[in-house]
Amino acid sequence: MRRYQELKKIAEQQVSGVARILEITRLRARAGISSQADPVQAQARYEGAQATLLQTETALNQWREKLRTLVGGALPRQVTDIPAVLVQQAQLYENPPINTLPDIIAAESARREAQAQRQNAHARRYPTLAVEGSVSRAINGRNPSNTDDDGTYSSVMFALNSNLSQGGALSAAERAASYAEQAARARIQATYLDVTDQARSFREQILGAQRRLDVLADREQAIIQTRELYQEQYKLGTRTALDLLNSEQEIHLAATDRENTRYDIWNNVVNYIAITGRSRAVYGLNNTTIQGLDIQP
Repeated sequence: MRRYQELKKIAEQQVSGVARILEITRLRARAGISSQADPVQAQARYEGAQATLLQTETALNQWREKLRTLVGGALPRQVTDIPAVLVQQAQLYENPPINTLPDIIAAESARREAQAQRQNAHARRYPTLAVEGSVSRAINGRNPSNTDDDGTYSSVMFALNSNLSQGGALSAAERAASYAEQAARARIQATYLDVTDQARSFREQILGAQRRLDVLADREQAIIQTRELYQEQYKLGTRTALDLLNSEQEIHLAATDRENTRYDIWNNVVNYIAITGRSRAVYGLNNTTIQGLDIQP
């Protein structure tokens, strides 16, 4: 949503810039200094800029409604920018402990479940010894177990149960559980490799986008200077209205590219935090209650 708030501002700036060029070309055409083709070209670009603005506003409204659904309540008209300290909190250059990765935790739970099933299947192959005890007391009468008046009788019994043969079912169950445990161990390794690969990919995308952002900022400043130069040359008659319109379009594209790159960085930072299991610590969710669920470290 924040991305499209910024893109909307850029689209509004483009509409204003093209509107100024349109007004200039109309004045020059009325004065006979330039041809009538100039305002026609400017009018077409102006309408295109308005269409871009409407498209951006539509996307912004869609993301606002998605956020409203996730939050479950009213939203402010403007969403604040992402804090710059988030990059430091993401700890891009530190490998997280394997036992803190969400996918690894899930895979380890599956391994423990398979291990418990294997141990249970193995235990079922051996006899089971059960101890049973009972105590009885006669009230106002003779105890039938020992013929004592108002007597008490206690007993302890041992029971030994064993499945002598089930056609190999127990051995098959134990082997199946053992294979499931081995498969779970393999999934842990594969998951760790996959998570590590994704984390490195997000990190490289972040670093590459940061370097690209510096280049885009320099490019945008150069285009702004070019637009100012073209405006002076247009007054002197050495530049056409199309040159002015193209420079305005280039400024819009450069600014859009800059903002998209900036928010691509934030998107990758958020993904990196999620995949490395740091979400609760970074967002301050530990020791809080969310929708009745207690979040513990």
